[in-house]
Amino acid sequence: MGDPTDPQRFTDEDLLERELEYGKSGFALQFMLDTTLSDANKYPLKISDLIVSSCPALTAPGSVHWSNSPLHRIMALPNVAMAGQYYFAPENITAAHVPYSKSVLVIDPSGRGKDETGYAVGKNTNGNIFCPDAGGMEGGYSDGTMIALCETAKKWKVNVILIESNFGDGMFASLLLPHLNRIYPCTIEEVRHNQQKEMRIIESLEPVMNQHRLIIDPSVIQRDYDTALERYTPDKAPQYMLMYQLARISKQRGALKHDDRLDALAMMVQYFSPDLKFDQKQAEQRKQEEAMQAYCEQFTREMNGGSSNHQLNFHTRMANKLHSNK
Repeated sequence: MGDPTDPQRFTDEDLLERELEYGKSGFALQFMLDTTLSDANKYPLKISDLIVSSCPALTAPGSVHWSNSPLHRIMALPNVAMAGQYYFAPENITAAHVPYSKSVLVIDPSGRGKDETGYAVGKNTNGNIFCPDAGGMEGGYSDGTMIALCETAKKWKVNVILIESNFGDGMFASLLLPHLNRIYPCTIEEVRHNQQKEMRIIESLEPVMNQHRLIIDPSVIQRDYDTALERYTPDKAPQYMLMYQLARISKQRGALKHDDRLDALAMMVQYFSPDLKFDQKQAEQRKQEEAMQAYCEQFTREMNGGSSNHQLNFHTRMANKLHSNK
């Protein structure tokens, strides 16, 4: 069971790559022709697939390794997901930090109704996506909301602001620009979607979460919970929480009453999708290769011009350095 029915068309390696690309539920439908959804697969996004760890503003660990061991379970954060799902801290984080490649603030505007303006900050490096800030704001097109979003962009030093233009046909970006020019001049890009929202959100998030490439700062989870309880009655507050929305979205149209915070997070992850072909294992290998090349070049110079004792000391130093990089 699980073996390819046509190995000449799809090898085991091909199918593994496609499962990573489609996510578990999408793969079951497209390649195993499984049209039945169990309760577990009905809600394909699991908070257990996230890595909950600090997301610094300017640099990030070169590699972050996921674990679902009970030893790494986080119990201090509010958990509004399905029963049996938990947050997990990483099993291992490399001490060496690297600069982020890109940084974006994604905004999902709302009107004057009960919806929020969802936002999410994302940064990426070595095939991982870090989310240091996300949530929802009230006020729609108000100056207060615009200023708060500009201050968020400034705080996290984003390179670009991405705005969904479906609602208001670009009006939000036009109203944001004067505040942005005054507070934090930054590039604005707009994106328009025509795919069913629930499908788009799941297809953006599920493959990345299945591969444990999305790292969420614990402050995002706590603030998400706190702001919802501050603004809404206890019976309605969970519907506005990012983690509640994430754990309960399905592919059924209208699955969620409110999805603003989750939509912004999905747009942010989708923005980085072209950069995810490069992973942290490749980065670690490249780092070792660069260190070895530097060692060889300097060793050659030392051999050509140094004393035997100096050469021996150099060799010992470089061997220790290479060992520490592993």
